[in-house]
Amino acid sequence: MTNSDKKQRLQQYIQLQKETDRIYDEIERLRSQAEKMTAVLSAEPKGGSGKDRMAVVDDIVDKKRQLEDKVREAFAARSAIVQAIDAVKSPLHRRVLAWRYLNGATFEEIAVREGYTYNHMVMRVHPTALSMVKFETVSQKDAGKCR
Repeated sequence: MTNSDKKQRLQQYIQLQKETDRIYDEIERLRSQAEKMTAVLSAEPKGGSGKDRMAVVDDIVDKKRQLEDKVREAFAARSAIVQAIDAVKSPLHRRVLAWRYLNGATFEEIAVREGYTYNHMVMRVHPTALSMVKFETVSQKDAGKCR
């Protein structure tokens, strides 16, 4: 597995977190839309202006299911990432990987926290940390059992 592949795998959790945040925001938007709808009795029929309350509620329920699925997926990805990071022997490199791939910190923030220059962090410390990461490979037979 190349460092690029490892980076992509480590970034899974942050990407899933962003997706769960997006779905949560959409649920809040739909909830706000449902709360703004009011029933109006009128003798004159009027054209519908979009979704009625029940349709919005159905959308909210669907989005909540999507959110639950993404949260489960994010926890599974995070668990594998934590396990890989915890296996790194060097405390500095473990911290750098955790700050970057679990907390979403920028290299600038990590460099300041650890007392290194940005260039040293990007050119030396981070690539070395990536080379220390080992992901457990799951056989095709075992992968089928997880589903």
